[in-house]
Amino acid sequence: MSRCEICGVLTEAHSEDVQKKAYAIGNSLITKSDPLTRPFKNNPQGRRELTDILENLWTDFSDECKCKRQTREEYGVLSSRSIWPDKLRVEAG
Repeated sequence: MSRCEICGVLTEAHSEDVQKKAYAIGNSLITKSDPLTRPFKNNPQGRRELTDILENLWTDFSDECKCKRQTREEYGVLSSRSIWPDKLRVEAG
């Protein structure tokens, strides 16, 4: 996770690989009866509950902050060098 230096929004770089690893780790901890996963039973329903929580966490954090999203929507571009809206206006203009 990272926080945008401009708007302060917390973002998460989304990757299916990271998500799959989170599921695998969570299920492994359930199998091992790890204290971190105590609320989840070692059955399909318990594992589904954990999966649902992980999915909600995944979707709660955008992969794009407000200023990047606004710039992309307004100008259709996003500079890899800078996310400062004023700088992007010049580069896009």
